[in-house]
Amino acid sequence: MTWGNVRQRKAALRESCRRRRESFGAEHARQAAAAVRAHVLDLREYRSALRIHTYLSSLDNELDTRGLIAASWAGGKTVAVPVVWPGSRRLRHALLRPGDPLVPDRWGLLVPRPESARWLTDLGGLDLLLVPGLAFDRRGHRLGTGGGYYDRFLPLARGVRVGLTYDELL
Repeated sequence: MTWGNVRQRKAALRESCRRRRESFGAEHARQAAAAVRAHVLDLREYRSALRIHTYLSSLDNELDTRGLIAASWAGGKTVAVPVVWPGSRRLRHALLRPGDPLVPDRWGLLVPRPESARWLTDLGGLDLLLVPGLAFDRRGHRLGTGGGYYDRFLPLARGVRVGLTYDELL
């Protein structure tokens, strides 16, 4: 199989997974987010983590992470979230606090207001990374949205990785 064929197959799989995820109704999405939240909160790695990195769900019916973020704050954990840095094709990471104002970035993703954000500089200090994915296989391989942001970020962080997606996209 050539590299071009692999790219075409991944693009087709992304589109299929995106359509599937968008087809889930609001109640299904709410139940799935609640089940994922309960599962993550029960993980030994979560309970022992002091610094959590998670995405802010805001696009295409992603699993909602607001409940996980609130539970993390309630448990005294520090929460960091990714911010796509314009012009760099890289993520920066903002420490998110309760009440921080969120604004849409150029893609419509909610992010902390860049001019007032506190930026995390030591990615090695993250204990747990909650990683979004369109789909994952049983070995943990991730199919993302195709921008490569997490592919560039994950090798820089040392925390335990937990992929978040719907059961139907595993």
